Amino acid sequence: MSGDRGGAYPHFDAAMAAFQRGDDGEALKHCEALLSAVPTHRDGLILRGNLAIKADDVDAGIDAFSRLLDAHGLHAAVQRQLSRLLNRRAARRRKANESAAAREDCREALRADRDNVDAWYNLALCERDLGDETATARALSELLRRQPGDEDARLLAAQLLATRDTAAAVAQLGQLHRADLAPEALSIAVELDRAGDANATAAFGETLRLAAGKRPVPLLRAELGQALGLPAVVDSQEQLDHARQRFAHGLDELQARWDDDYLSRCERALEQLVWCNFKLAYQGRNDIELQGRYGDLLQRALCQWFPDGDQAPQPATKGPLRIGLLSSCWRNCTVGHYFGSWIDWLADAGHAVHLYQLGPTRDAHTERLAQRASRFHFHDDDLASLARQIREDRLHLLIYPEIGMDARLLPLASLRLARRQAAAWGHPVTTGLPSIDAFFSCAEMEPENADAHYRERLLMLPELGVHYPLPDVEDGRSPALPDGPRVLLPHSLFKLHPDNDAVIAEVAAQCPEAGFLLFREHVGHWNDAIDRRLERAFRARGLATANRVHWLAATSRANYLAINRNADIMLDALHWSGGNTSLDALASGLPILTSRGRFMRGRQSAFMMERLGLPGWVVPAQQLGRMAAERLGDPDQIRQARTTITAHQDQLFSSDAARPDFLAHVERLARAH
Repeated sequence: MSGDRGGAYPHFDAAMAAFQRGDDGEALKHCEALLSAVPTHRDGLILRGNLAIKADDVDAGIDAFSRLLDAHGLHAAVQRQLSRLLNRRAARRRKANESAAAREDCREALRADRDNVDAWYNLALCERDLGDETATARALSELLRRQPGDEDARLLAAQLLATRDTAAAVAQLGQLHRADLAPEALSIAVELDRAGDANATAAFGETLRLAAGKRPVPLLRAELGQALGLPAVVDSQEQLDHARQRFAHGLDELQARWDDDYLSRCERALEQLVWCNFKLAYQGRNDIELQGRYGDLLQRALCQWFPDGDQAPQPATKGPLRIGLLSSCWRNCTVGHYFGSWIDWLADAGHAVHLYQLGPTRDAHTERLAQRASRFHFHDDDLASLARQIREDRLHLLIYPEIGMDARLLPLASLRLARRQAAAWGHPVTTGLPSIDAFFSCAEMEPENADAHYRERLLMLPELGVHYPLPDVEDGRSPALPDGPRVLLPHSLFKLHPDNDAVIAEVAAQCPEAGFLLFREHVGHWNDAIDRRLERAFRARGLATANRVHWLAATSRANYLAINRNADIMLDALHWSGGNTSLDALASGLPILTSRGRFMRGRQSAFMMERLGLPGWVVPAQQLGRMAAERLGDPDQIRQARTTITAHQDQLFSSDAARPDFLAHVERLARAH
């Protein structure tokens, strides 16, 4: 709009001058005069909204920002501000016992910004006030999907589902015998489980109680959650042992219950079996037996429901080999960047590449990968329709770069959707599925007895097994870090097995100046569990964690890489070594002190350091603490390691060494009868 940015309007200039000198009353007078003359003046509406926020006049702020959006179109920052003001008014109306009006404000707030978690929480409270438990549960499941660590939401959800011994929960028990709440109860239980909440098991049980034998709900999914739920971050080795024993017992119970008669009375939907044992792999044990038993359990249900489900479709007889790649991670994430090069390798070899992205997420990286495929399928519908699509494409080979990161892949992978099917190390643990014929892995990362860890036939690739470009180390700003030697522990907290605690405490005891850098997770009780464990480990050495353990907030990628550049060493995790975190460290020139674990998932960093010419940084696990302290006490060694890493990065990154082996494996699999 011509002349809509200020200078041509004296009232706007006067309003801004008054605002800048702190005279809000004078600024408001001129702003109102301006908007009386030009109701859609953009900067005038912005100023009016900001004045309203300063004066805590939510109605005026809502009016100004609503008019701004109506006149000038959607703008994310304005929508977020409007959403916050609507939520603030909702909270006040609810406090004044105006829950119906407050609910409408919450809904308006969420129309402006679907990710306003405070509005989702207040909506849940309003729905509870108004007696709609189903809507309450729906709002809470949306909140927990966005922010799993929200303690207030988890408590309210637990009370609603009667999973805590509180008066509120007991009072509601008699009201909740309603099957229509069961689907929302299941959603809450799933989100609680994702956060590793101890109440998840009881929430799955409550879902089954609410369903009362009715079939619209994926009852088997709730049974899987109740029987096989695992903590994300354990408090001790004893808790880990107990969780694993409980998991095995849960498998026993399900195997006994899921006979042909029982399964025949269940809804025949793949969504019934959306469950994966993601947390099992972080416990440092050989999972082949438990994963195999779970795979057989899925197969039992699918064979009952779909007798032809294990019969592969006949692949196309003419034209190039048809190779499918299925994941929900063909996007800006570790798997998307790791395995994207396989699309190019297959296409360059003349194969028809069918790329399947399981929604709802897609981004610019998805579009780049899609352009390199022969056919791209984005799927955000029921799983059966995706299974039909894949079967109709008559693939010679279907590859899952990861099975275990997204639970929806498990029932799909349990079907025979292509003549040959393979998985890869995007989640580096056996799938346990009898329908997966082969598992791609990296030869130099696997131990000698690797075959004993996989149900699938292992297909080895050299080096990283992919073409992984050297990451662009953007300019970023590190937050203030402690003085003295800095030990970076960048791992997701569920990767920190209790065995790591003693190693960290050993470093602290031998290098009193060292500070340890960890990143806080969005799930608060994970942070609390690691805090408690480290305090115990330090106390056992006569030490305190205060001023030694430093928790950093999540930050931008550029700033994260700046932290890597300003650390002295990265201390690798036992049992589950760094993968992408290690590559980021090495791209930043940060040396990694690591050991070789028992399984491939604990040996990736060791291969990387040896590949870069630094085998002395790979030491036995029992020496990690002492050797870390030794390195921290010798800055020259660290400087030399940085120089070596920088000089040899081309030995690790941007390599096509695995291309011939990968293509040879693909062709043998695809042509096998």
